[in-house]
Amino acid sequence: MQKIALILLLILASSASHANPMCPAILTTAPRVEDLVKLYRQQRAHLGPAVIKADRLIFHGVGDRDVYNIARPMNVELQGRRQRVMLARVEPRENHQSEVWAFVADSESELEYSPAQGITHFKMEDPFFTSIDGELFVGGVETFSRSTKPGDLGYRTVFMRDFGHGLEFLQKFLTGPEGMKDIRFAKLANGKIQVSGRPQNSDPRRGGRGKNSQVIVDSVADITEQLISQAPIIENQIHERDWIGTNEIHDLKNGQIGFLSHVAHYSDVEQKNRGYYIAVFSNKDLRPKIILEREDLPGGLKSALQRKASKRDDLVNVLFGGGLERLPNGTAYLYIGAGDAESWRVLIRDPFL
Repeated sequence: MQKIALILLLILASSASHANPMCPAILTTAPRVEDLVKLYRQQRAHLGPAVIKADRLIFHGVGDRDVYNIARPMNVELQGRRQRVMLARVEPRENHQSEVWAFVADSESELEYSPAQGITHFKMEDPFFTSIDGELFVGGVETFSRSTKPGDLGYRTVFMRDFGHGLEFLQKFLTGPEGMKDIRFAKLANGKIQVSGRPQNSDPRRGGRGKNSQVIVDSVADITEQLISQAPIIENQIHERDWIGTNEIHDLKNGQIGFLSHVAHYSDVEQKNRGYYIAVFSNKDLRPKIILEREDLPGGLKSALQRKASKRDDLVNVLFGGGLERLPNGTAYLYIGAGDAESWRVLIRDPFL
């Protein structure tokens, strides 16, 4: 009965209609992440394991630094020819002095990577990209000192573009609002640009610990810091004690827009240990649906703890989705960072089918 009640609650909460073309459904209840996890585990018990195959990626040429929070591979112009390149966060285990490096695969299996030659290491975190009309846009999170006090750091999302010339010609063109990560944009089939943000604020009505905001504009030229900061928030998508963010936008069929996302919470009453889960939602069904948790990777949490496969113990249950590569056979490669220390490529059922 508990299982049936939980499923009915989630169905009813996302059933109402709304006139807004981006948000056609009003969510009347805000779910806790712990309830979404319970529902996911119930569905997994019924459908079988979420992971078809999982491979931990190996990165050469980085010394003893960790490589995590990767973006999915992209096909880009580099040094005058088309190459398949992966952007990744490179960082020492003992601090957060992060850089974003470009890597190329060492073989067709794309399980081992070496640094791309002739590419600057960017002083930022958590890279992502999109391609629009033959032009590459790359983004990441930039930290900065807010005062003279040591360790008092703020953060913001920065964007670069190559103006169609190639990866080595990236130039900075946009800075997002201070204190906002997970800003993404992508071109839709109708020519419009879907923009997603994640405001945070001490007031839960204005973002709380992190909510999704959405707006559609006519062109990249319309994307400004003010537009991002004022984009409407999706209300009741997640409980105010938890948080959510968008990692990648996918233009689907029949006017649907898919969002690769993450939902997160503190998994203990002391609010120390973080739990991050990879999820998806769409503009037609705004309720986030978990598609992967740390326990799904080989060995689960126990193996990760034994291998010290996290930056800190309180981050061991963290998964961060860097991108989804959809395949013609109904499966998809999901590229993820785990525990702020590792990178994985996981083959799963396509969550957007």
